[in-house]
Amino acid sequence: MIPPLPVLLSAAGLGVSLAGFSGLVAAFRRGATWQKVDSYRLRQIPEMGLAASLLALLMIPLADTVHDAPAAIRIGALAALAFSIFHIVTLIRRVRHMEIRLSRPRWIAVSVIDLAVLGTGAVTALAPSLGAFEWLLVVMLARPMLAFVLVLADVAEG
Repeated sequence: MIPPLPVLLSAAGLGVSLAGFSGLVAAFRRGATWQKVDSYRLRQIPEMGLAASLLALLMIPLADTVHDAPAAIRIGALAALAFSIFHIVTLIRRVRHMEIRLSRPRWIAVSVIDLAVLGTGAVTALAPSLGAFEWLLVVMLARPMLAFVLVLADVAEG
């Protein structure tokens, strides 16, 4: 069994809402001086939020196509892992290219969530279950949530 439709649609809606928040913050900050880290975070919020949304929405046709819920969950988890690994590498390169310095506590927070995403994705791929996939969606949504909170924290500090 894949997650119920309301769960999938709620996760998709949350991901799209988070992506919209980055646009809202950008609109409110129009004309203000932007730090490199602001652009970095506001770019990653929609990337991660929309990826989680797409994953949630893909489960519906995927389950109907393969007619095997554990296989659909495994495929979804592998897709989440592939995206997450690619995105983590991309973010690390972006930080280096943009010469952004993040504080140690922020690196730790980001690393904990990234490890949670990778660990949950691996567990879900190896032992596909409804609960594991739902946890995967939650930790994937936690990534753009943290980025959004860090943007707000930087705005409050600045």
